[in-house]
Amino acid sequence: MYTGNALDEENKIIAKGEGIYLWDVQGKKYIDALSGLGVVNIGHCNQQVVAAIKEQSEQLEYISPFMGFSHPSVLKLVDLLSPLIPIKNPKFYFVNSGSEAVERAIMIAKQYHIRRNMPNKQMIIGLEGSFHGSTLACFSVGGLPNLSHFYGPLLPGTIKADCPNCYRCEFQKESCNYYCIQKLKKLIQYYRSENIAAFIMEPIMNAKGIVVPPTGYVKKAYELCRENDILFICDEIVTGFGRTGSMFVAQEAGIQPDIITVAKGLSSGYIPISAAIISEQIADEFTKRSSIQNVYGSTFGGHPIACAAAYANVKVILEDNLVENANEIGQYIEEKFKSLYQFNFVGDIRGRGLMWGIELVKDKKSKERYPLSMKLSQRMESGLYEKGLLCRVAADVIRLCPPLISSKEDIDNIYTILYDFFSNLDLNNNL
Repeated sequence: MYTGNALDEENKIIAKGEGIYLWDVQGKKYIDALSGLGVVNIGHCNQQVVAAIKEQSEQLEYISPFMGFSHPSVLKLVDLLSPLIPIKNPKFYFVNSGSEAVERAIMIAKQYHIRRNMPNKQMIIGLEGSFHGSTLACFSVGGLPNLSHFYGPLLPGTIKADCPNCYRCEFQKESCNYYCIQKLKKLIQYYRSENIAAFIMEPIMNAKGIVVPPTGYVKKAYELCRENDILFICDEIVTGFGRTGSMFVAQEAGIQPDIITVAKGLSSGYIPISAAIISEQIADEFTKRSSIQNVYGSTFGGHPIACAAAYANVKVILEDNLVENANEIGQYIEEKFKSLYQFNFVGDIRGRGLMWGIELVKDKKSKERYPLSMKLSQRMESGLYEKGLLCRVAADVIRLCPPLISSKEDIDNIYTILYDFFSNLDLNNNL
């Protein structure tokens, strides 16, 4: 929320960005180890994208997506994206935010089954701890009750499967036997597949604290959906476009989702744009009677300037080998950060590519959390900000998502700030 008093907090007003760095209005420099919010994959103020925005602005700033209109900018973007998407012959529905993309994915999934004369298939399965956006439907399929309980009653027909969190696995078995998948299977059996439209998941759960499911979970969940005629919606709004060291996690998992949602890394935040990307099979059901565009119109969907920004952004990701860099630097982080386990409050370090979480615990053996009264997350986040490191701390997990252009030297600088900060912490005395 912005108010007329915003300038009173001058220390939080960011005036400039370049590469992985930000400067506030006082001239203080920060490492943006969050990429804005997992957004700025190519770094701040990339001049190729800036030039593309300027050029498009001088040619065509807007054309209605209705009445059969299109424009070269969106056609170029679709041609560039199509070979990258892990869906055969993908069809694109462009909107403006991640929340809108998920909202459209839910709407498409529900209507798809109605068009197949299966009107009872309307339930949506989500995961406990997931976050898919800030609309009512997104809160409904998401699994963070601390965010959604203010807005009840939520969308009916949404159910939750267990969070596949290996560090805090509720089954507490000596070895993983995919008990979380077995419970998902039982959930489907209980509610009956003829009533379930879709299963939606983040392949790495961001808001929950960079929760990486056990290896093979994504594919097993996908196969379970296939067996039960349930659409698989892969929410790659955060993970997409190289964040995890793969262009998409779905690609790495060897699956072809029915619907993929993308947003943040699509344009690196230079201009808002997102998309619900659907399979040819789903699209065919809609084109039998009317086009998806007529059914799900959006005034600013496929905006010419946004498409130009996205096209230039993806070209940078491809030409500068940023996906490969994210993979290489991710391996460096995994090895480098192991030494942080020496601190008795570091319980788990997890992630892939340039998407990492450091979970803080009161007791390593029991994994006991610190009491909420300590306000540990808020104080850690503000403390690191004062040290020049911009990151997100929630549920006592430090989330690090630096831009894909980050070098080993950049990671060393992030590590040094974390190490020095941890070295001076006395959590037994409430910071």
